[in-house]
Amino acid sequence: MGRRLPRQPHRCIKPSPDSPASVTHFADGGGAYRVGEKLAPLFKSWGTANLLKRIEGFEDLNMDGLSLEDLYIRAGELHPEIVFHQYNERHDGVQALFLRLIGVDAPDVPANLDDAHAYIRAKIPNFRTYTSWGHDEAVIGGYYDAVLAKNALDNRGRPHVLDRFYTRQTNGVRFLDWFTAAVTGKPVEDVACVDCKTPEYHWTRPKFPQ
Repeated sequence: MGRRLPRQPHRCIKPSPDSPASVTHFADGGGAYRVGEKLAPLFKSWGTANLLKRIEGFEDLNMDGLSLEDLYIRAGELHPEIVFHQYNERHDGVQALFLRLIGVDAPDVPANLDDAHAYIRAKIPNFRTYTSWGHDEAVIGGYYDAVLAKNALDNRGRPHVLDRFYTRQTNGVRFLDWFTAAVTGKPVEDVACVDCKTPEYHWTRPKFPQ
């Protein structure tokens, strides 16, 4: 499973009729870097052109105006049997920070996500997204949210600590269910928040004395 870049599943695939591989892709963030030429200095410092020349199927990608979305599109074209999945939070403050670091004065993460996703969907059908409420980065790997206590009797006045991976929900769709289906090869639909600021969990606050 590739966590970020879509070229990773492509490089993992080694066809063998005797032991067919099952490959899936899940990107935990990183969908808002639709910033045009602002990426060019990064690609240059990373040696992206030299790397792509060594990856079969990516050799002819033009570095002029290359975007991260173009990598998704090429990988999706090369592997129509793989569905590429991406998770983001609508107001991701970490992505906004990195956008500022590469010279974007007023980052608009929601608009960038919409633009990037529309660009990819217009080119390939095997791309799915789960865009949740919130301002944080990443959902897998042990990240937590805190739900404040209502009073001193609620959890002894301490915040309830929730693992995002197991409790996050958007428009009634549990992220855990969506992720499980995605990585086991079952079809999933795009999920996008409507009220993108109000937290939503499939978690019930424990009762406390009134």
